[in-house]
Amino acid sequence: MTLKLKYIDRIFEKIVFYDSENIDIEFDISGKELKKRLHKDLLNVHEGMVYRVSFTVTGTGHLGGLVGDIEGFKPAFLEKIP
Repeated sequence: MTLKLKYIDRIFEKIVFYDSENIDIEFDISGKELKKRLHKDLLNVHEGMVYRVSFTVTGTGHLGGLVGDIEGFKPAFLEKIP
């Protein structure tokens, strides 16, 4: 899914993206194995940048946003480079 990065919270280890309808999708990135898998992606994240995010939905948050398990994310512009 194509989403924009809203913010990354390194203290509580959460990353939040939003879609074109401003619906927030929050992911917990606190797992040790998940940190290893996402390490390279997390080095160069920028708020407002468009990413291709793969995830599974696990529920809804307290404020109506989606909560899911992130599998990975890559900048969307990388798909346009030959």
